[in-house]
Amino acid sequence: MEDTLQKLINEIEKSISDYEKSFGDNKVFAIILAYHTGSFSPASISRQDVEVIYTFLKNKMKFIGNKKVEEFHIILHSGGGDPDAAYQIARIIDRIGKSIANSVVYCIPRFAKSAATLMALGGNRIIMTEIAELGPIDPQIYFEGQWISAKTVRDSMKYMIGTLLDLLREKGGEINFGNVPGLQQVVNSIVDSIVGRFVGIGEYESLISYIKQLAKELLALRMFENPSEIDNIVNNLIERYSSHGMVIDYQKAQQLGLRIEKVNDNMEDKLLQIYSNLGNLFKYIDMLGSGISEQINPQYIPTYPWNIEHGIVFLPYPNQ
Repeated sequence: MEDTLQKLINEIEKSISDYEKSFGDNKVFAIILAYHTGSFSPASISRQDVEVIYTFLKNKMKFIGNKKVEEFHIILHSGGGDPDAAYQIARIIDRIGKSIANSVVYCIPRFAKSAATLMALGGNRIIMTEIAELGPIDPQIYFEGQWISAKTVRDSMKYMIGTLLDLLREKGGEINFGNVPGLQQVVNSIVDSIVGRFVGIGEYESLISYIKQLAKELLALRMFENPSEIDNIVNNLIERYSSHGMVIDYQKAQQLGLRIEKVNDNMEDKLLQIYSNLGNLFKYIDMLGSGISEQINPQYIPTYPWNIEHGIVFLPYPNQ
């Protein structure tokens, strides 16, 4: 089991090394930040990752020394997570990037959604494959072991309340909990949603404003200087799309005004090889976890960082 895991990890390392070498000497320094996106206990960007990533980058700087490359590539794969953690990681990468490279580039083989999209705004540009996707960065709420869209929760509550009001109208307003089966449960569910999800979090509009501020600050680090240009991009990323899962491919991202580069065929093959190797690892983790999930709720399984020479892969499996 351990030998198989290590072999899969080594294949990821080799593919990143090949990607880096393909640019030539002293051109690109590449690392991967990848989060398990398999069916068993997907990993999310979290506060505890900040120290792990900073320590890794700090040690890499000692190894690199005074050498400086043209571009620092962050190969990012994540379904999202904590926007505050993503924001802080992006700022750390920006500061360290200044000492080791002329520019910071986020590379997306397959997807970097939600908070991962937010993180990628901290680069000079974003490189995407044909199948790569970003996503809306609307506010997130941490609930039962995963990050969910606050907009989705808000819209769900609106639907529940609307359904209840329609029921009241059908009865001409003459209604009580006793003569409509299930009404008490519906009302309790709505109240629980409002109290349990939003007390201590603030109003939805406040969350929107906060996420906008994070996105604007990251875009201003490297990608843009014009405030009106930044405002327009951020508003589109946060408010334009009705679904949190909306696919923003490289063409849509370009239309939003982001500095997006579609990779050439050779580089795309190398990035997709990295993703393929990640996929093999994730499938193996899913297989290992299939028996565990029958006994333990996957949301209670912690995420562990697996360090390789060229980055970190976050998995729901201990590395020792």
